[in-house]
Amino acid sequence: MRHYTPSHVEIEAMSHELSQHGYDSYLRHMKARTSLKTDDIVRMMVKAAGLTAIQVRK
Repeated sequence: MRHYTPSHVEIEAMSHELSQHGYDSYLRHMKARTSLKTDDIVRMMVKAAGLTAIQVRK
């Protein structure tokens, strides 16, 4: 069996896609279970992650 090793570019693309899915999923989850608006949820994520809003949205 041949072993496949993804390139750095492929790994970065997969990481970006997974983080985007996680971000979207968390927003959906919080909107469904709280009365918070998107901006409030992002602020909460920013505080918890120690990042800027732009970094979190990116």
